[in-house]
Amino acid sequence: MPDQEETLALVSRSNEAPGPMWNTVRRHPNNFAATPVEHVLRVPAAEVSGIVRVTATGDLGRNRKVEILAEDAEGRLAVIQANHWEESDQRRVIAYWDFSPFYASEPLSHQSVFGWIPADRVSGIQSKTEHFQPRMHDSTAKSAGLQQGSDLP
Repeated sequence: MPDQEETLALVSRSNEAPGPMWNTVRRHPNNFAATPVEHVLRVPAAEVSGIVRVTATGDLGRNRKVEILAEDAEGRLAVIQANHWEESDQRRVIAYWDFSPFYASEPLSHQSVFGWIPADRVSGIQSKTEHFQPRMHDSTAKSAGLQQGSDLP
């Protein structure tokens, strides 16, 4: 969503910044399935189009749904538990695949687990794409020649 100044933050999670105008941010080293740096560029919202969010999901069997976050060079998938699992199933993936719970101090039954798993262990992989349209405040819409309440181009 646009901020007060009608800008959007573009984020690149690549090793190198896409250009000299991008600001590089060092991330906490414990961010699961994320690069150690991200590059951010704030741009006017009116100049951005084609905003999408892609979500990938799969199943580890027995209705143990996961959200797929990334794939590494060895073909393993970074996944996070996406629905309620039996605690015994959580303990099994912790023991066998070295998954982790989010908080060591919370009961396992109250939280999700996450970890890396070989891609061939995940079945029924699906992706969903959501398209977004930045919303402008009325003053910005008027200056862009749009009527209040009209659909944005």
